[in-house]
Amino acid sequence: VAVMDTRLTQGALGGMIYLGVFASVGSYVVWNFGVRRIGAGPASLFQYLIPVFAAVLSVLLIGESIYTYHLIGAVLIVAGIWVANARRFPWQRPGAT
Repeated sequence: VAVMDTRLTQGALGGMIYLGVFASVGSYVVWNFGVRRIGAGPASLFQYLIPVFAAVLSVLLIGESIYTYHLIGAVLIVAGIWVANARRFPWQRPGAT
């Protein structure tokens, strides 16, 4: 049976501070800025981009592979956000032929 070393190292402490400050507080500040700029409804749609950014960062940071289904999913997510944020399509505008 392997025994795990559970001492708090400087690296572990630095990692916890980084996650607490940048990932938690930073994302909260940026999210509130976005909500203030475009409103809660449209801003909530951008949460669907989290998997897209996760896939891109996993490729860049840890060398994961991107497959066709990842790209199809990203295109569907972006298209869904575009459709949900479109005020009116050209055929729905008054006076459009």
